Amino acid sequence: MRDLSERPFISEFQITVFQIMQEMSTNIVRHSDAQEGIGILGMKERAALLKGHLTVCSTPEAGTMVLLRIPLSEA
Repeated sequence: MRDLSERPFISEFQITVFQIMQEMSTNIVRHSDAQEGIGILGMKERAALLKGHLTVCSTPEAGTMVLLRIPLSEA
């Protein structure tokens, strides 16, 4: 994540990013060995609300990477 400490964001943007991160964290803790398509779908839908994109890459025995891209020009 780039240094965004001085950039003001609207509350909707902050809340939506927080919800995506919260859902991701919840899924990691609760469903680390399960397929959790609904949670991932919800995160992707929230990213789309901000004209962003969420990618989830998972490899057995190697872990999972979640990449969230949101255009800051829209925030």
